Amino acid sequence: MTIKILSKQLISQISAGEIVDRPASVVKELVENSLDSGATVIDIEIEKGGIQLIRIRDNGKGILKNELTLALSRHATSKIRTLDDLSLLSTLGFRGEALASISAVSRLILTSRPVIQDIAWSIYSEGMEMKVQPVSHPLGTSVEVINLFFNMPARRRFLCTDRTEFIHIDELIKRIALSRFDIKFSLRHNNKIIRQYYPARNELEIGKRIAAVCGNAFVCNMIKVELIHYDLKLYGWISSPNGSRKKGDLQYFYVNGRVVRDRFINHAIRKSYANFLKEEQFVAYVLFIEIHPNQIDVNVHPAKYEIHFYKARLVHDFIYRAINNALVKSHDIDIPYLSIDKHQSKEKNKNLIVDKSDGIIEKQLNINPTEKNKPIEFLGKAIAVIQNRYVVMDSKQGVVLISLGRAEWLKIRAQFGIRESILLISRPLLIPLLIELIEELVSYVTDFSELLISFGLSFRVKNFSTLIVLGVPRILMNKNLSKLIPDLLSYIAFSNFNPSLIIENRKALANWITNYIISVKVDYSVCEALKIITELEKIYCGQLPLHDKKFVTKVDFSKSIAVLQS
Repeated sequence: MTIKILSKQLISQISAGEIVDRPASVVKELVENSLDSGATVIDIEIEKGGIQLIRIRDNGKGILKNELTLALSRHATSKIRTLDDLSLLSTLGFRGEALASISAVSRLILTSRPVIQDIAWSIYSEGMEMKVQPVSHPLGTSVEVINLFFNMPARRRFLCTDRTEFIHIDELIKRIALSRFDIKFSLRHNNKIIRQYYPARNELEIGKRIAAVCGNAFVCNMIKVELIHYDLKLYGWISSPNGSRKKGDLQYFYVNGRVVRDRFINHAIRKSYANFLKEEQFVAYVLFIEIHPNQIDVNVHPAKYEIHFYKARLVHDFIYRAINNALVKSHDIDIPYLSIDKHQSKEKNKNLIVDKSDGIIEKQLNINPTEKNKPIEFLGKAIAVIQNRYVVMDSKQGVVLISLGRAEWLKIRAQFGIRESILLISRPLLIPLLIELIEELVSYVTDFSELLISFGLSFRVKNFSTLIVLGVPRILMNKNLSKLIPDLLSYIAFSNFNPSLIIENRKALANWITNYIISVKVDYSVCEALKIITELEKIYCGQLPLHDKKFVTKVDFSKSIAVLQS
């Protein structure tokens, strides 16, 4: 057989096969075009699983009349101009191949009206033939794809049933709906409304959309994730271990707003749950990563489902760290690999050193079998939470009012007094943090190394003005370390710490860190209030500082009773 150059039509059909493999891939390309055009409302109409008809209508910027023919030409795009633009992509599409590929394997009608035109224009394409004419149409663009693969019967025979093909389209719209909470999406199949996602402008509405896509079970068990490291940002929601699934059917990951499926990312997420899930369990998640466009290559897959990270290991560890931090931060999870062996902990607990807050109680606890079983002193029964910052309790001393802010302070401060506290065990940072400091502050890291190590802080001095943070205690993992570490060293410097006064230094630094952690006043829910009080009762074990006026005060009803009796 002699070598010949293929016809343009055959070349177009072969190229289209790389992008268009089923109706869902057509919907993906067209909806992404609508998003790139700035649309806020996108309507998707499907007939017979998308094989007979796919109609996408939006209210985006539209296409000028003289550009309609060009829009259906291969490698024609408004999104990039130079090679540099390819490395700084901010759009979902960029190749200029979608419409051309779709028109090569279907009968396509493209109708558009931008703001600057009084009337809309429509172009009809069937294979290589095109025809432009004026029509009535609102602002925006509509694309109709009719009889997909009509000119490729072999490809059409490989399509599944109408129902199966629509299931793929439905799943695709779910994925896109989670990536753009600000857009209204509607999905119809055979003239029936199947999905309607309204714009979500606040947390409640976002939660409703997540529930509509992922189900209420996911929302009830989801944990919020957020971590920023230079140009990297990861945020979204993951399921708690209690919300694990039997299948990996609720896993949505987005890179710069682009839906991606990547084994590399899945491995980082799975590794984060290694100590919490069994092999047959799957985590559910909706996660978004934002990264500078020049750090990724999205041009590695025809349908753009896969991307390449130039610093893959850094991204992998960053994702792992973010999710692991979120799991640790959630109230019902402790880090398994930090848990102390039961036999070992019994030995250690024989001689715990506890220094209570503000020097109220400071002594060595000698725990023996009789004291170990001593009943915990309870503050009483919680009656109500007032102004989200105080809790009213019915105690042995009568009705008392407790400051939740002070209660949390006492709880954290007491745990700093326990040297074997899990909160003070140093946890290595997966991505060491570099902080530029003045030479004087860096010198304090060496002078007070033992003190800092006792608080779970691990550093390495790179030079006279650069400090590398290698590890921090669990209680500081989610704090702004770039601000906290310099502030902490400044406090040591300006407080004239004496290296020989170990106990005094430890007390002062524990007080400072505790104040730093709860420096911002927060509102407490009823559940949070009860949790703080319960933990405080266990920690102080019969030695609650009931004389601390910042913590508790007795409520005197005598004046109120007198008024009622008068």
